[in-house]
Formats: sequence, C-alpha cells, structure tokens
Amino acid sequence: MAATTLTDRSLIRLSGDDVRGFLQGLVTNDVSSELPVWAALLTAQGKCLFDFLIWADGEDLLIDCEAARADALMKRLTLYRLRRAIAITPEPALAVHWASEGQAGVPDPRLA
Repeated sequence: MAATTLTDRSLIRLSGDDVRGFLQGLVTNDVSSELPVWAALLTAQGKCLFDFLIWADGEDLLIDCEAARADALMKRLTLYRLRRAIAITPEPALAVHWASEGQAGVPDPRLA
C-alpha cells in the first residue's frame, strides 16, 4: 500500500461534544452527511484559507488536508473552538491513499 500513500496529505481528528455542529457553522458545506464532503474555511471577507475533505469516523470527523498546512488549520480551528469540549488532534496513525475511480467504493465529492 505504500505506493498509494499521498505523503502530501494529513489527517486531523475532531472528537468530542457536537463536532458536527461546531464545523457546520464554520465551513462552506453541510457536514451532516455520512458521505465525504469537500469544504473550505473562509475569512470573514470570503477568502479561502483552507480547503479539505471531511470524513465521518463514527461520532468523530476526520479532515483530510494539505500536510504543509495541517498545523495552521488545527491552530485556526482551535481558535474557533473556544470552550467547547472538542479535541482537535493530528492523526499520524492513519494515511491518505489514492484509488482509481470506482475502486474505493466512495465517490470523490470534488467531482460532479
């Protein structure tokens, strides 16, 4: 599987109380679905700071983002978290892999 690993991608785990409600008010897409969602985090002026894929993992959410920007995204999400009981942690035990169309069983949400 090492040949399919996307080393320029990282995963961030969001866990705790109402993580979907937390992200629902921050990102550009509806996160209530169990299917993967392509979303972005914008500035107050509407400029894109980060774009990423959101995957459900039970009650937790996984954010698939650029590895070079993962720390900055975690820092930004932590600022918005305020006093909510939500953990925002890197997930180094998991990796992002590519698959040919139809092979993964889950459609890419970035495609029509």
